[in-house]
Amino acid sequence: MSVTDLLDTPRELNNAATMDQYGITSTEVKYYHYGGFRYSSLHDAVAQAKRMISNEPPEEK
Repeated sequence: MSVTDLLDTPRELNNAATMDQYGITSTEVKYYHYGGFRYSSLHDAVAQAKRMISNEPPEEK
């Protein structure tokens, strides 16, 4: 199955045909969001979340 079999709009079909012509492939990128920032690595997002949590002042009783 070629890329053109998966797409249906004229622009997407044109892009897919061009990609097929030159052997270009693409992949989807998963992003993780935390604290208003975007991370491409879950490890980085978790590390930032841990830093933010460790910097919070302790709750008063």
